[in-house]
Amino acid sequence: MYQVFFGLPVFFCTRAFVRFVRDGQRKNKNKDKDDNCQRMPKMWKSVLRSIQEIGDRSGCHQLPERSFKINSYTLPVCARCTGVFIGQLMAVALFLFGIQCPWLLAVFLLALMGFDWMLQHLGIKQSTNFRRLFTGICGGFGLFSIYIFVLVFIYNSIKLII
Repeated sequence: MYQVFFGLPVFFCTRAFVRFVRDGQRKNKNKDKDDNCQRMPKMWKSVLRSIQEIGDRSGCHQLPERSFKINSYTLPVCARCTGVFIGQLMAVALFLFGIQCPWLLAVFLLALMGFDWMLQHLGIKQSTNFRRLFTGICGGFGLFSIYIFVLVFIYNSIKLII
């Protein structure tokens, strides 16, 4: 059971490190995205570059065909990573309001994203951006709900010891 809680973060951190090492291959692709936001206000350019940097560091492939477009600008992270970020924010917001997701539901939501990725990776079914967004929201919500569950469990265990 502990391998699930500690294995997933190690997997994602390792994946992010591999992406970080291959960062040099992205230079030309990201240059095109910078040219795409010439007419934007400086504040939005800064925000989008920050999001792009987070996407680079977290392992997002940032493929234009798997990213949402606003007018002619392609968002700097793919649809699934956008969904993961939204799901993570939702899990934290609900926890702050005192609502905690049951851990079995959280594991199911995380597995749903993994299942969608596996279907697409194996070529069984091509995913759409909206399905990637939906399963990303589910996966991000599930992952952060598991993190919150583990942190609350550790906090309560320490509180009992003291």
